[in-house]
Amino acid sequence: SQEPEAGAGVQKSPLAKLTPREKEILGLLADGVGGGHIARKLSLSPNTVRSHIQNIRAKLKVHSRLEAVTLAIRHGIRRSPPE
Repeated sequence: SQEPEAGAGVQKSPLAKLTPREKEILGLLADGVGGGHIARKLSLSPNTVRSHIQNIRAKLKVHSRLEAVTLAIRHGIRRSPPE
């Protein structure tokens, strides 16, 4: 028999499944930054950013970047104020 996890029954944010890097990328997407700019800003290859975005969509069970961003904003990833 398995022990229930601490806090079982408490609804966790779907963002809890994401790695810190995935959260960082999702935050940038929420700010309206495109994949190419994210790659340059974080010194990653565009393919790596694409892979992170695919992983984010899979973990959040959404079909598009827009759905991922909408879910992120609802769960506390805030858009940065314009510079």
